[in-house]
Amino acid sequence: MSKISKEAGRKKTTKDKPEMTMGIDVGDRFSHVCLVDNEGEVVERDRVRSTEAAFRRYFEGTARLRIALECGTHSPWMSRLLKQLGHQVIVANARKIPTITESESKNDDRDAEQLALMAAFNPKLLSPLEHRSLGRQQDLNLIQARAILVKARTMIVNALRGLVKSAGGRLPAWSSRSPGSTCRSSPSISRSKSWPSNTPRSALCAAHRV
Repeated sequence: MSKISKEAGRKKTTKDKPEMTMGIDVGDRFSHVCLVDNEGEVVERDRVRSTEAAFRRYFEGTARLRIALECGTHSPWMSRLLKQLGHQVIVANARKIPTITESESKNDDRDAEQLALMAAFNPKLLSPLEHRSLGRQQDLNLIQARAILVKARTMIVNALRGLVKSAGGRLPAWSSRSPGSTCRSSPSISRSKSWPSNTPRSALCAAHRV
């Protein structure tokens, strides 16, 4: 990009800047908001429940704002929703804002105000980042969920084998893809000679269910 086009982009960004700027300190249950004007004076402080319905009620139909919020668990859906409602959104990289993350006097209202002031006068200090699109986020969630299930299944199978071995028995070989199907298609585990008579009934039932 040429220097001229870069300058044009900066001027356009400045021109498109909304008159008011808001900082949102995102919490799991409630988010604290701080609204400042072009002079940096605090106009309003409030808090909003961190749900999609509450955010929609609060921001829908309001004048266009520049809104800064920290990245975190809720920031992907919050940023998408706020953009859909017509606001200019900046997602701040919290790890690169020591004045907030390393502050010894953490305060939700103060953090929201700092976000608003930095967004209003020097957005670069927020080290802005872009979240994945909804489609890509859903794909990633599916991959992560499957990985968690596979890990959990492996832990359960290994734990069962250990429990049975500690009682002097041994689980029969089964398919790594579907141990439950293998068990159901094989002779009853509870009658197998590989199971000692003192094997806990709970282990037998669990082995059938895996």
